[in-house]
Amino acid sequence: MAQAVKKDIQNPVKAESDKTKDNIKKFEEITLKEYANGLKKESFFQYKTGIQESFKRIGEVKHKVDEFEEQSK
Repeated sequence: MAQAVKKDIQNPVKAESDKTKDNIKKFEEITLKEYANGLKKESFFQYKTGIQESFKRIGEVKHKVDEFEEQSK
């Protein structure tokens, strides 16, 4: 019986697996790349910002990343 059920659900499981893999790939390619490009525009990438302000801004950005990671769990 277990083999019959496994055979019956094999195609839908594969289809969902492929869809999930595609969603992950799109997220990595689009969302994360956009975020990385946005980081390059941050003030801490500019020399004129200075050490103190750069570290302050890095801390703020890290906090946002931590919040995002917590939400994605």
